[in-house]
Amino acid sequence: MSDQGQVKVFDKETLLQVKIHATYVVHFVEKLSEALGVDISAGGVRSIWLRNNMNTTALRVEKSNALAESA
Repeated sequence: MSDQGQVKVFDKETLLQVKIHATYVVHFVEKLSEALGVDISAGGVRSIWLRNNMNTTALRVEKSNALAESA
């Protein structure tokens, strides 16, 4: 059975988490643009995170800690 054409309903907690994540990505993009002088979209940052298995905050922190230890 296909879900095509059906609207998914999310609870308030899920929507809040999505909003928090979106706000974080926008803030990260602004800081990256300031620091490096590059123009990158929030979608571009998310794409990079997904490609490098860093799609959650916990995974990004873990990756950051691993890089700090290896430096």
